[in-house]
Amino acid sequence: MHYWPVSGDSNLTWTTFWSEYLAAGDPLEIITRLETIASLKSPGTLPPSTPAVVTYRFIAAFLSQAVFGRQMWECRSGVLDTSGEEPTLRHEWFDSCPKAEGHLRHRQEEDLFGQPGYRFWFLVRDNAPALCLETTGHAWDTSGVRFDLVKLYQARHRIWPVVNFVARDLLP
Repeated sequence: MHYWPVSGDSNLTWTTFWSEYLAAGDPLEIITRLETIASLKSPGTLPPSTPAVVTYRFIAAFLSQAVFGRQMWECRSGVLDTSGEEPTLRHEWFDSCPKAEGHLRHRQEEDLFGQPGYRFWFLVRDNAPALCLETTGHAWDTSGVRFDLVKLYQARHRIWPVVNFVARDLLP
């Protein structure tokens, strides 16, 4: 783990961070120690559950189940944006979730660089999209079923019931 303390300008390294984190009975102890040595304050409370927050929590929860699994899952942006190259929309992935493509046509004021594709994220296995998520709180599977993540989250106020419902056929 590399970090820069708030009150200093030197790069510090904690070489055993990940082994300590993974071996900890309570990983919060390791995070608290990192916050202390990096002079960071704990956020205290979760941010409001906006559509974007629910979407990112969904992605994080889904990927957490795959960390040590046999299947390699990735989350990729709807826009291929590499250094030195012109960003390009991943048309082939949107083709896999055609119902999401309709939302792609609607520009929003907060679209990064005016490109709606940046609002979309794909859960990908073997370079094939299995689920498309939009930071507006919508998700689509490849069969065209649309899910309202926010509405599902509001029913339970927990993210795992949402993940289990939406991604039930993708979970191990």
